[in-house]
Amino acid sequence: MEELADAPFADGLLMFNTACKEIELHFLEEHDQLQEAYTAAKKRMDTILVQLEEEYKHRDELWANLEATIDALAEQALKDLQETPGNVERTIARLEKERKALEFDAVDTALAEQKFKELLSLMM
Repeated sequence: MEELADAPFADGLLMFNTACKEIELHFLEEHDQLQEAYTAAKKRMDTILVQLEEEYKHRDELWANLEATIDALAEQALKDLQETPGNVERTIARLEKERKALEFDAVDTALAEQKFKELLSLMM
């Protein structure tokens, strides 16, 4: 009887051992797959971080260029604004001179017209 009782027990132990080995093999395969996925994801993240740093650097360069352009435009606008009163005064003075010249020409034209009419009246 001892021999019969031990054989089924031994068979049970062998089956249990085989099942444990299969489960262990399955989990080792899953572990390897997870490790490979982790390594690939880490490599991908490193690549993405490098690209992100490059994009940040590019963004900073664009921002610096934008600020420089805005500063240059603002400086020119301030310069133009500071020069505007002088330009306006010069324009007013030039226009007044032209107006006086036109008034003088108008008087000369009126005199010339009057003399022309007198000459015409004498001729007739």
